[in-house]
Amino acid sequence: MRTTALLVVGLVVASGALPAVAPAEPAHAPAEPAHAPAEPAHAPAEPALAQEEGTVVGRPNIELSATDNRFGPGEQAIFEVFVSNNGDLDRGGPSEFEQRVTTARNVRLDIREDRLPDELAGELQVETGEVFAGSVPEGVSGPFGFNVEISESVEPGTYQIPVEVTYDYTNFVRYGPNRAPEYGDSQRTQTAYFEIVVEDRPQFDVRAQDLTPITAGDTTTYRLEVTNEGTTPATDARVQLSVANTSVYFGGADDPQQQTSVFFERIAPGETKTFTVSVGASGNTAPGTYLADASVAYTNPRGVRERSRPLTFGVLVGGEQTFAVRDVFSTLRVGETGVVRGRLVNTGETNVSNAVVVVGGENTNFRPRETEFAAGNLAPGESANFSFRIDTANATDAGPRRIPVRVQYRNSEGEQRTSDQLDVQVAVAREQTFDVGATATGLVAGDRGTVSGTVLNTGETNVSDAVVVLQTQDAGLRPIEREFAVGDLAPNESANFEFEVAVPNESNPGVRPVSFRIRYRNADNEIRYSESFDAAVSVGGERTFAVRNVSADLQVADSGTISGTVVNTADVPVSNAVVVYGGSSGLVPREQEVAVGRLQPGEAADFEFTVDVPNASDPGSRQATFFVRYRNRNGDLRLSEGLDARVAVGEEQTFGVGNVTGTLRVGETGNVAGQVTNRGQRAVSNAVLVLNTNNPNLDARESEYALGRLGPNESVPFEYTIDVNGEAEPGPRQVSFRVSYRNRDGDLRVSDAIDSRVAVAPERDEFRVEPVNASVPVGGADVVEVRVTNTANQTLRDVEAKLFASDPLSSDNDEAFVSRLQAGESTTMQFRVAAAGGSIPKVYPVSVDFTYEDARGDTVLSDTYRVPIEVTERQRRGLGLPIGGVSPALVGLGVAVVLLGALVWWKHEAIAGLLP
Repeated sequence: MRTTALLVVGLVVASGALPAVAPAEPAHAPAEPAHAPAEPAHAPAEPALAQEEGTVVGRPNIELSATDNRFGPGEQAIFEVFVSNNGDLDRGGPSEFEQRVTTARNVRLDIREDRLPDELAGELQVETGEVFAGSVPEGVSGPFGFNVEISESVEPGTYQIPVEVTYDYTNFVRYGPNRAPEYGDSQRTQTAYFEIVVEDRPQFDVRAQDLTPITAGDTTTYRLEVTNEGTTPATDARVQLSVANTSVYFGGADDPQQQTSVFFERIAPGETKTFTVSVGASGNTAPGTYLADASVAYTNPRGVRERSRPLTFGVLVGGEQTFAVRDVFSTLRVGETGVVRGRLVNTGETNVSNAVVVVGGENTNFRPRETEFAAGNLAPGESANFSFRIDTANATDAGPRRIPVRVQYRNSEGEQRTSDQLDVQVAVAREQTFDVGATATGLVAGDRGTVSGTVLNTGETNVSDAVVVLQTQDAGLRPIEREFAVGDLAPNESANFEFEVAVPNESNPGVRPVSFRIRYRNADNEIRYSESFDAAVSVGGERTFAVRNVSADLQVADSGTISGTVVNTADVPVSNAVVVYGGSSGLVPREQEVAVGRLQPGEAADFEFTVDVPNASDPGSRQATFFVRYRNRNGDLRLSEGLDARVAVGEEQTFGVGNVTGTLRVGETGNVAGQVTNRGQRAVSNAVLVLNTNNPNLDARESEYALGRLGPNESVPFEYTIDVNGEAEPGPRQVSFRVSYRNRDGDLRVSDAIDSRVAVAPERDEFRVEPVNASVPVGGADVVEVRVTNTANQTLRDVEAKLFASDPLSSDNDEAFVSRLQAGESTTMQFRVAAAGGSIPKVYPVSVDFTYEDARGDTVLSDTYRVPIEVTERQRRGLGLPIGGVSPALVGLGVAVVLLGALVWWKHEAIAGLLP
């Protein structure tokens, strides 16, 4: 932002004159007493000035100024305006009222485009609109800026622009004891005319001498010209170049920049400066012309730094340097070494030198013996042959495959470049394949059996010296021999094999994995291995068992039992039998084993497991698996095969809360009631409903409600008493409930949260205050009666009323009391009110507030209630004098007394003011 020492002060023209003074005080206002009456002992102390009476008169005095008023054609700038306020104070008083009358509020500034001079009409655009300055106290505020744009066609010269300022203010404040201040508010609009200068200044143009295409992914050098087309010289000129498109950059590819600059000490009017910059484009840049931005920062003849308007020039990007691979031939086979041949073609638009084809990639199934092949220099459209010898791994899949290659080369400037990846399509022939089928016979724990099968040559070539290799990962299978020779195999020829396998005594029955591989020699007499063939064989147990009558009493998120009967179905006895729980999805047993002892053939024994069902489990059927661990006749420990049974898991114990209603109101105590229902399949005991209001403004007297025993689908009503804070906002609130209970085993459980909505009604007055007998004669006093009704939703105690009266009303009995007031109950309270002798007969307000103890035992001060009091005309009465027999002297004395009494009544207020 430019700043100068120039200060421009606007000529202010007001749309309306300010009033000189506030409205005059009434002529008949009574004189202020020499000594103010003492405040009641319980009244808080106030500043002495606050007890006086008077009027503060003043007004703000607004002036506008600007520090910078020089602009150039075509410039976008910020015109800054300062607002100064030299407030006028005609009559002083309390400081807060003096500040009020000298402060301009809601100050708005606006450049009136409709009142611009003809030379600027349509040439000066104000983009900001009305500017809000807020409140302006005495002093200077700002700056407040207007975004303006000056057309390039504006002639240099001096112009007047109007700035309109509108503000609110207070021209007087009348104040006095026991009454609210009276404000004389108004609004004013005034206009300041500012002088701006449109200067002649240097203007520039930037052009490229030639648009040399840049190869995408490469760089080139541009020759640019900057010309001063203005009429004044520019010194310390810096030409700043930038590109918005990140695909185009300045500098080299190793350090691309979006901006660069060139410095010139001086550019005279009409002079052209030539300079060069390096321009590049990334490899994925689409061909075309891209715009680059230029601007010139310079010092004008006045020594002020300025910047030219934005300039543009074009950057031409051509196609990327590309290559293609054609006429590909390969002899690749899975597990073999082959050759890949092809032809590299320069499909770009420029010559390349020292081209090298580089083969590589992350696919480890292809291992080239050499990774580079030199192709030499290639003109556009020219090609060169290449070839690679590649080993193909056994894990490679046969069929069409891609081998990635890249081309390293040097561009026309001799810089090293690397092309994008090219995928060479090759065909990989299938490897030598086999098929194996296997079976097991007589595999029993503690004995020997056989694993036998057939191997088939499914490949396309002969193999020799084929050997079947047996592999096991389980210690429960111990092959006597691991290799079986089958000899030569022609395509589609098969041969049988057989392995003897021992099963240790400690082996458990069940399925065991085994695998086979074929070792052979290929046509080049090289040893190769086939892929692995997996199979499964079954190992039988020594004894058999069955489980029957399996039943379950399970529920999600609770514990239950699974019980049943195990039967020895073998023909020999077993000892030390133990039923082992093998597991089931989502069920967690507390004990894994149940001992059933010795079982004779056909004998049965009962078992039972205590099982926990996690919260996240789904209800429904489960498959439970059991094993029997026992000792055989030799005393060896054995484990039976798995024995499966189906069990059912019931729904989770849940509860519902419904029919929720409430009588909540801001600042009062209310109730929330509803009904809780057991939606589970089991009865629960010692159930307790726990309330969480989730809000600091809602305070439950008790958060727990005892429900007792709840059977399935049984419902119980509940009710909570809740205190609503006076700071609460009315509206809906979300509360949540949880049910804590004990299940059949006596375990404590807590349900998920159950959300519900209750409404909080708006705050209401605690009382309704109505006048019953509320009239007082002028110069007299009377008892005023008001009816007070408790509108709160609670009983109020120790209700104490306090009446406040202001001139011309007063009260020497301003308190009333009632010990208890139920909700909706009314009572009549009495106060003594007097009206001054000089009062005007009309209705005057008095204020009443209450202190009371609410249902919670808290002492509360109510809002203030205003009650109308009617001041009526005093009834005049004649003075009866006896006629006849009265001496003239007595008559004269009577007349004098009457006249003196009238004089005293007429001047009673002045006399009262002289009394201590």
